[in-house]
Amino acid sequence: MPSVTRRSAPSVAAAPARLIEATERLLAGGTPYIALSVEQLCSEAGVARSTFYVHFRDKGELVSRVAEKMLGQLSEAAEAWWAPGADREELLAATRRLVGVHASHRSVLLALGETAVYDSELRAIQEALVDRQAQPLAQLIEAGKHAGTVRDVRTRETVVALVGMVQVACERLGGGDDAALDRLAETITSIAWHALYPDERDS
Repeated sequence: MPSVTRRSAPSVAAAPARLIEATERLLAGGTPYIALSVEQLCSEAGVARSTFYVHFRDKGELVSRVAEKMLGQLSEAAEAWWAPGADREELLAATRRLVGVHASHRSVLLALGETAVYDSELRAIQEALVDRQAQPLAQLIEAGKHAGTVRDVRTRETVVALVGMVQVACERLGGGDDAALDRLAETITSIAWHALYPDERDS
C-alpha cells in the first residue's frame, strides 16, 4: 500500500521567521499596517493564532521585528559607506550597495516609515538606525578636519543633511532599474564627495 505523505505544520521554532516573512510580503503587496490583522498574518504565514502569541504580544511587536531586520541590513551596508581613507570609487561602490539594499526592500521600508509616524517603538528603532549611520560619518569628518583632508564643515549639520539625503533620495528614486540605481548612487556620491573634500582630491 503506498504511503501517504502528510504536510506537517511549521514548527513553533520556525514560526517567528515565517511571520516576519509574511509581514514583509503583505506590506510589500500594499496592505497598510493599520489593515493588518493577526488572523491575516497567521493565515499568510501558515501558523496558528495561538503560536503567534507564543512569540509576539501583538502585531506591533511583530512589525517592530520586521523593522529591526530591515534596518539592520541597511546599517550593515552603511558601515562601509564612510570607511576611513576610501577613495571616490570605493565610496561609489559602497553607495551603490546601500542604494541596492534600499531598493530591494523599498515597499516595506516605505510602509514602515508611514507606521513610525504613530508608532513610538518603531520610530525609536528608525532613529537608532540614523544614529548608527551618523556616528561613523561624524567621526570621519572630525578626524578629516583635524588632518586637513576634509573641509571645515559643521559636523552635526553635515551628518544630518547627508544621511537624510540618502534616505529621502532612496525613498523617492529607489524604485527604478539597475541603470537608474547606478545614476542615483553616482549622484549621491558626487554630492557627498564635494560636500566633504577639497577640490584637489576630486580625482
